This record gives sequence, structure tokens and C-alpha cells, in this order.
Amino acid sequence: MAKYMDSGGLSHFMTKIKSWANGAFLKLSGGTMTGMLVAPKIRVGRVVYGVSRYLFGATAKETIIYTGIKFVSSSHMPVVHMSGFAYGAGRTTELHIAMYIYQNEFYSASTITNLGAWNPTAYLFTYVKDSTTYVAIGLSGNIYYNMMNVDVQDEMGNFANIDVNGWVITPYTDTGHIPAEGTDHCRKLNYGIDVLKPPVGNAIGTLPIANGGTGKTTAAEAWTALGGGAIGKKASLAASDIPAHASTATTYGAASTSNYGHAKLSSATNSSSEVLAATPKAVKAAYDLASGASTTAGKALSAATGAYAFKVTYSVSGTSVVCAAHVYSAGAEVTTSHAESCFSWSMSLDGGTSWTALGTGRTKTVSGITAFGGNVKCDFTPAS
Repeated sequence: MAKYMDSGGLSHFMTKIKSWANGAFLKLSGGTMTGMLVAPKIRVGRVVYGVSRYLFGATAKETIIYTGIKFVSSSHMPVVHMSGFAYGAGRTTELHIAMYIYQNEFYSASTITNLGAWNPTAYLFTYVKDSTTYVAIGLSGNIYYNMMNVDVQDEMGNFANIDVNGWVITPYTDTGHIPAEGTDHCRKLNYGIDVLKPPVGNAIGTLPIANGGTGKTTAAEAWTALGGGAIGKKASLAASDIPAHASTATTYGAASTSNYGHAKLSSATNSSSEVLAATPKAVKAAYDLASGASTTAGKALSAATGAYAFKVTYSVSGTSVVCAAHVYSAGAEVTTSHAESCFSWSMSLDGGTSWTALGTGRTKTVSGITAFGGNVKCDFTPAS
């Protein structure tokens, strides 16, 4: 049998409701609320632009960015942006490196993404400055006249672990400055896939990072797994699909200078045929004969007329270029047979419109030209 609350019980219930409401809510006329107010923790990140910039007017084989990111475990997840232009390659630079330090090592999820056209091999390692261990980024790959701007992004709000001052970018014209993997916590980074392109024909190959997360082995399988359509070519051909064209018969359409067709290969170097095709062996034999004749003729001409061959070599030393002149006669170098005054050097910084004399000598060191770019030439006047 259902039971109903009498008037006394209902009055008691309404009193309890009013008491609870008055303690939990403010009245329209205002009042004071007591107790604890809990708000969610909000982490505010930041992006600092232009923490470092550089321009290197020579070819760098290794580039190291000595950052102000402290090597501290489980404290922050910084992202470093590197953007610019590699003049020598005519390519943009747009690299993003994300890192996380866990249990005193670079976590395996640390990665690099490329939105530009330069694909250097990238490494993370550590270095020590003023008794503090920091993160360094190593980029390995030849690049000429590279201009780059570096930004840093911190998503966790631990600003104390990133010093935005004192970042240094150092290019090297040789290798060996990036430590071996495992040394100084050095870890090679893997590239993520930004754009998955369909494979062309049967040249399938493989893609990094498990083909865009599909776990497939080949690009063709990954393309299908990601919803790509048919490639348009058979993945393989049976022997019966390919007709046998090799034959000694003459009934096939023969190729000529006016008709498409089949041509027979020949390694002869004394034939005047216009229906035979030369093999690489025949081409090499002809080239060797021509090269030998050219060398012999050149030596004979130099010996008979006193003609000289002349060239200039150079090497980069820091921000300077060391140039050297070389003179040859009859195949032998005779540079030292000519006085220093026979070699006149000059430099142009405007593409050859105007030239500035640098003096004479068999060698000449030009300082500062790698920072601005320019041209150096040597005029040779043989000794009488």
C-alpha cells in the first residue's frame, strides 16, 4: 500500500530544502558563500620568435643549433621551428622538431616534420654550458648559402626550463661535430609523413614511420589502406603477358633513320651502318680513342707553340677563401716557373660589374667573402 507524506512531514521536508539551498546558492539580493571553489588547472604556452638567426655563405656539411632548452626530465615538451631559404639549392627550409625528455633520455616520440624541401638528417644531443646541461640540434646534409630563422614554442608553461637568450647556430664545412648515437644522449630523429603520394608504376619502395601509421610494409599497401584508389598498373606481369621479341629473323620491322622498329646491337667501332645500335662497349671504345687523341694533340700543341693551360682552385677556411693558381705546359705543372707578379688577383661583390684589385701572387687569401658572396678572378701573364 502506497504511503503519503502528511502535512507535518511535508513541512519538515521543505524546511530541509530551503536550508540546503540557502547554503549552496546566493540569493538574488546577494550574500556570502562559504566553502571551497575548485577550478581546473590551465597551462598557458608561449611562442618566442627569432631566438636565433644565421646566414652562412659557404657549404655547410653539419649545422648545430646550441639551444637554451634545459635537459630536464618530464618537465616540458618544446617545439623548435626552423624556417628560411637555402639559396644554393633553391629550396625552402621549414623544419619542426618536437621533443620530450623522459627518464634522462630523449623519449622515442621525439620527432621531426618537414614542410619545406631540404631533408637533413636530424639529431638531438646534449652539451654543457656554465655547469648546466642543454639540448643541441644537429643537422647533417650539404647545404650552400643557408639562411635560417629559429623560433621556440613551449606548450607546458614551464618557462624556467627554456632560456630564450644565448642560442647559437654554428655551421661546419666538415663532419664529425655531431656525436655518435648514444654519446651525449644523442638520438637520431625519424621523419613523419606529411603528404602520402601514390606510388608510380611498380617502383613501390618503402615509406618511413610505418607508412603514415597504417602499419603496412609497402607504399602501395599504405595507399590502399588510407583510401587511395587503384594505382593504374599491374603490380606484376606473368611471362605470358610479355611477347618474345628477341629473334634472329628479319621479318620484324627493322628500325632506320626514318622508321621506328627493332634494331640489332653492335659493338663495332669501324661501322658506318645506320640500322645497327651501338652498345655501351662501342661507345666507350670510341670515347677512349678520342680522349687519347685529344690529350696527345694537346701536349704536342703546348710543346710546339708554348701554349699554357691555366686553372684556379680554392678551399674554404672559416670565413675566408684560399685561392691558388696553377699553370700547365705539355701536361706538366709549371706554376713556380713564373714569378709572383705574373698572377694578378681581383674581387667583385656585384656579380662582375666592378672589380677591386687584391694584388699579385701564386696564391691569395680573401677574407670575409663567404659572409657576403662574391667572385674572385686571377689574370695570368706568362713570363717572357
